[in-house]
Amino acid sequence: MTSNLEERRFYGMADRIAEEELGACFFEDVNNTVKSKLFQEYQSDGTVKDPRSWLRKRLESVFVSAGPPPSWVESSPMWPFLNGAPMIFVGQIAVEKNEVSESRLAVDSVLYVFGSRVDCEGGWKMEYRVVEQFRDSPF
Repeated sequence: MTSNLEERRFYGMADRIAEEELGACFFEDVNNTVKSKLFQEYQSDGTVKDPRSWLRKRLESVFVSAGPPPSWVESSPMWPFLNGAPMIFVGQIAVEKNEVSESRLAVDSVLYVFGSRVDCEGGWKMEYRVVEQFRDSPF
């Protein structure tokens, strides 16, 4: 039987690796559902010698990018989840200063596009979410 302390340490390690090494976060992991599944998987694999390496490799398959990972302009990543799972990072778009953006958009914002397939009648459809961050944000 594992202690609650071991599980909490595992969660903390998952948070640090996700944020510092993968540009990801568990902010939307309601009730630690994803981290709990990872912890159970970790416990089931009784051969783990280096928990940090095991977890990093595993998290790379949890926080997936269709290309390069996000390059967040604010200090905290905001990786969205859908139906309890991290969405796939598609790409990012910088809104540059020009006549249109100055009058109709948020200048110097960066938009991060995430997507996921969602099952529906007859197959699946795509769901997208956009996260916005600002280059000059104090956060």
